Amino acid sequence: MITSPSTKAILSASVIEGLPGYEEDAYKPYIGSCPAQNFKAGGTVYANYGTDYKRRIETGMLDCIFRKMRDPAVESIFRSWIWE
Repeated sequence: MITSPSTKAILSASVIEGLPGYEEDAYKPYIGSCPAQNFKAGGTVYANYGTDYKRRIETGMLDCIFRKMRDPAVESIFRSWIWE
């Protein structure tokens, strides 16, 4: 099963390193790819960076979090979650 072409395609589509557009994304450590969602949306297990809905949602959430962290009061709340 692990050596089947389908399994290899799904595994390679799950890793964003090497997928066009994702390599240069500043949020690369925080985002991922979902082959099942990609297949449903675009007919292929490989994500299309420009139209990847999951990536746009994740990027929007991260933009919001990093924007809020500019406020020292909010940053201290986030940091308290890490150190407690």
